Amino acid sequence: MLDKRGRIENLIEQLTALEKDLETLDEKIRDKASDQMVRAREEIIDLLLVALKEGDVTARRGAAYGLGKLRDQRAVQALIYALNDDDDSVRGWAAEALGLLGDKSAIRPLILALKDPNPYVGYSVSSSLKRIIDEKDIMFLIEALRNPERNIRRRVAKILGELRDDRAVPALMALVGDEDKGVRYEAVEALRRIGDHRAVDSLITALSDECRDIRYSAIQALRSFGNRRAVEPLVRLCFEDEDLRFHALHALKAICGDDAVRPVVNALEEVRNLVSITAARVLAQGELHRASG
Repeated sequence: MLDKRGRIENLIEQLTALEKDLETLDEKIRDKASDQMVRAREEIIDLLLVALKEGDVTARRGAAYGLGKLRDQRAVQALIYALNDDDDSVRGWAAEALGLLGDKSAIRPLILALKDPNPYVGYSVSSSLKRIIDEKDIMFLIEALRNPERNIRRRVAKILGELRDDRAVPALMALVGDEDKGVRYEAVEALRRIGDHRAVDSLITALSDECRDIRYSAIQALRSFGNRRAVEPLVRLCFEDEDLRFHALHALKAICGDDAVRPVVNALEEVRNLVSITAARVLAQGELHRASG
């Protein structure tokens, strides 16, 4: 036996199929049938709106899904309300439905919904925001980079990077020093995607981040920028971070050419030799000390 969500989905599919069949009817019959179909659609939407607010969890899931399929603007406020539902699936379907409806009044509630702890819900919210927001709305996202919720800052930074709007660069640069490493990572990745050279100093700072993934992302960003201000910090990284040395060398190649890394490789070899010589001297001194003792 079908559950409530299944019955709702079947009802939506039947309604959609009937609306398509209208096109094949005689004009006089079609007009009459069309009026009846409009009334049926409105009744179904009213039913789904009630189910979304008052139904049990399976009914709410089906209602959120159905309202997204029917795309009626009357559902916007109910779907915004459902962004705070106790159930992950309801929140996810509600977010997706708002993206399909494309109503601008959903932008702020969706931004607040980015705090959702469920990654799948967060993905649905992010996808809907990218669908709704245009260049006139970017400031809503830039303002949200100051939100105290780390999930909001992190997901907004990711969205801004994907939208590649350079108006976000100063705010993203500030996030390179955020207390949360996930936020720092998404800020660096966003700056890499946008490719604005104002971010070079912030990306150089990120080369010293305690998180390996952030250092790696900063290397790749500086490599893509090709800015020569990054050369000295990348050389320093070659000596200080053996784990990322290979990537730093390739970044230097991309910025200065294949032959440019030879001095770095030679210097690294000299350092290795110096370490070996110094270690041998330390051992020799130790032997002399024990012999004299």
